[in-house]
Amino acid sequence: MPTDVSQRTPASRFGDDAGIAMVSVIAITAVLTLIAVTAISFTLNAQRYSRNHQDWNAALAAAEAGVDDFVARLNRDRQYFDRYEDDLDGDDNNLNPAIDRWAQLPGTDAWYHYGIDATEVLETGAVTVASTGRVGAETRTVQVRVRPESFFDWIYFTDYEVVDPRIIGPADGQGCDRRFDETPGRVSGCVNLRFISADVLLGPVHSNDALQIEGNPTFLGPTTTSFNEPTGGHVDFVSRAIVPPQDPDDRFARDGDPAWDEEKTFPPTNDSILGDAENYGCVYHGPTYIHLQGETMTVRSPLSDNPKAGSPGTTADCANGDPADLDAFTANVDIPPVIYVNEAADCGPYTNSTSPPNHPLGLDRREETRSDLRYDCRFGDVFVWGELDTQLTIAASNNINIIWDLIYQDGVWQDGTNILGLVADNFVQVRMPRTNDDGADRPVARRAPFPADQPAGTSDGQLWEDPEIHGAILSLERSFRVQNHGRISPLGTLSVYGSIAQKFRGPVGTGSATTPVTGFIKDYRYDQRLRFISPPYFIDPVEARYVVRGWAEVRTAVGHPDGLPDFPDG
Repeated sequence: MPTDVSQRTPASRFGDDAGIAMVSVIAITAVLTLIAVTAISFTLNAQRYSRNHQDWNAALAAAEAGVDDFVARLNRDRQYFDRYEDDLDGDDNNLNPAIDRWAQLPGTDAWYHYGIDATEVLETGAVTVASTGRVGAETRTVQVRVRPESFFDWIYFTDYEVVDPRIIGPADGQGCDRRFDETPGRVSGCVNLRFISADVLLGPVHSNDALQIEGNPTFLGPTTTSFNEPTGGHVDFVSRAIVPPQDPDDRFARDGDPAWDEEKTFPPTNDSILGDAENYGCVYHGPTYIHLQGETMTVRSPLSDNPKAGSPGTTADCANGDPADLDAFTANVDIPPVIYVNEAADCGPYTNSTSPPNHPLGLDRREETRSDLRYDCRFGDVFVWGELDTQLTIAASNNINIIWDLIYQDGVWQDGTNILGLVADNFVQVRMPRTNDDGADRPVARRAPFPADQPAGTSDGQLWEDPEIHGAILSLERSFRVQNHGRISPLGTLSVYGSIAQKFRGPVGTGSATTPVTGFIKDYRYDQRLRFISPPYFIDPVEARYVVRGWAEVRTAVGHPDGLPDFPDG
């Protein structure tokens, strides 16, 4: 009998639909569960990522804390880089756990370990430190170069903001080596110098004295002074402003400049370089001519009978095999890392006569119009020019005379590793001779102390126009100046690419900054490489601070090729 569909109860119909609904509910529940599990997993992974990211950043901060720790120790003990391995406790562990173990930053779970490489310290003063920070499972390593502050850290550095009194000042040259606010003050005749509106300083500037400013000069690098140490905040400077200073002062590239910084003390002499030259370079005596030619040099030093005391680890010959050759122009001598020219015991066969001239290098002493600044036949004077294709420091017990362009190979001064230091106890000066008898500019090319065919490409008796000098210049007792600055014709622009440090300020001409009446317009630019590379055996301020002069993050295996110490348990 056929089934009567109309007799089905609602319950039977709903029973069939409920089975379908159950499947849907289970499916939806599964999807929601999957979403919840995924969300929880994502949250946990995000937390782990966030924690790892925090540890990653914190590990770098710990590595930098290690660098700070080393620099602080080095500034307390300037020989720490040489003594640290001997600071041991009774168990032969280093008293500084960062050396052979791990040091923990107090109150944190951050640790650091560092290694020290002092192989360059004798030549450049730099120590390399590799510091690794660890937080959790994360480690990061930084490698830095640390060296003392040096005189070549500034494009322009002076001890006293006054014209060198040996050039313009009191008759006895005394009484000008006093600070602006010192009591008693500078004596009558001392000439204070001011930065004026036309001055543009392309690099960092520091003076131990007050910066005297007239108008609106432009300081394009960090500018500091040791004058008027503040109790807090901005450092005053001596304003001679024609136009009142703006607020903020737009004469300075860095807000708050000029800032106060501690005084940098000049050593009394460059004798330390003499010791380095005796051991690692060349020592000459009396007036000495040096022509740099890439990696070799021509030398003439008639009073040098023993130009080299010794040179461990090198076969360089300072006299081309025969000191007697130094009475002539000795060619193809390899350039050592350091040269020192000291005064001779006596003048030998030469005299200080001017009629006829009898200087060891054939110079006429009358080319310097100031009789008290004239050449002496036995003084340790350098007469240098040429192109350099290596690293070199030249020092003199008296003056360094730059007699023609003195530049890096191919004229490139901001690339590569060629670097030159010039350190004189007295003047570093641009030779610009003039004679008293006729008052005329004295032509220099192919005249003494040059050989007859030098400089190449010049004509006999040519004047030297637009001099160019590359290098770090330091005058310990006097200044960087142009010889006879107020008596020579305008001869263009004096370009110095490097740095200048001097006890007093030296003049280079007269007139305005754009229209010279005598001498030169200045174009001084800082060689930024001097922040990271140093002329060999250059001299530093007394008790100079150690500072970081180069930073890079490296792989741990690069910073610590022998591996890291075991990490403490727990």
